[in-house]
Amino acid sequence: MSDLRDVLADLSERWVMSPAEEQAYEADRMRRERRLNLAKMAEVITDTDLERIVNDRVDTYASKVIRRFLVAAAKPDGARFCWLSGATGRGKTVAACLAIAIERGRYISAESLCLAYNAKTPEAAALREHARHCRLLVVDDVGTEKDHDAMRHALHQLVDMRQGNNRLTIITGNESRDKVRAWLDPRTLERIEHQGGIVECKGDNLRRRGAA
Repeated sequence: MSDLRDVLADLSERWVMSPAEEQAYEADRMRRERRLNLAKMAEVITDTDLERIVNDRVDTYASKVIRRFLVAAAKPDGARFCWLSGATGRGKTVAACLAIAIERGRYISAESLCLAYNAKTPEAAALREHARHCRLLVVDDVGTEKDHDAMRHALHQLVDMRQGNNRLTIITGNESRDKVRAWLDPRTLERIEHQGGIVECKGDNLRRRGAA
C-alpha cells in the first residue's frame, strides 16, 4: 500500500503545472478547439483568416461587436440577434466565423437560406429544421441572393422560429443599417432590435490594406 502511495505522490508532483504551463496549455486547448469548430469553413474564409481566428489575432470593429454580442448573449435575458451591416471589406464574415470558432455553430449563405425556405424538397426541409434548432447560426451575405423578396420571407420565418430559447443568430450583409431597417418587414425588424441590434461596421476597407 505504501508503494502505491509513493507512486501516486510521485505522479502528482510531476503532474503539477506552473501558472505559465497552465496558461500555455489553455491557449493550446483553445487553438485546437477553434480549429475543430472551423473545420468546414475552408471555402468561406482564407487560410490566413483562419489562422488569425485560431490564434486570437482578429482585431477589427466587426470582431469587437461580435465579442460584445457573445458576452451579452451569455446573460439570461441577453442579446439573441446581431446583424453586421456595412460596405464590403469590413471583416464581417471573418467576425461571424470568429463566433463559430468560439461557440461552435452552423454557417449558411444567404442564397442557401433563401432556397431552403422557398423550396419544397426534403433537403430544404432538413436545412430549415437544422437552422431552426442549432444554438448559433450565421447567415452570411444577405443581399447577394437572387430573389430579395424571397429572402425577406425567409428571414421573417427564420427570426420567428429562432427568437428565444437561447438561440443566437448572426447575420451579415453589405447594405447600410438604414437600408436594412427599411428593407426588413416591420415585425422582423422589431424582433431583431428587441433581442439584439443592427450594427453598421464602418472604417477602412480591410481587403485593400491587407487585414482581415
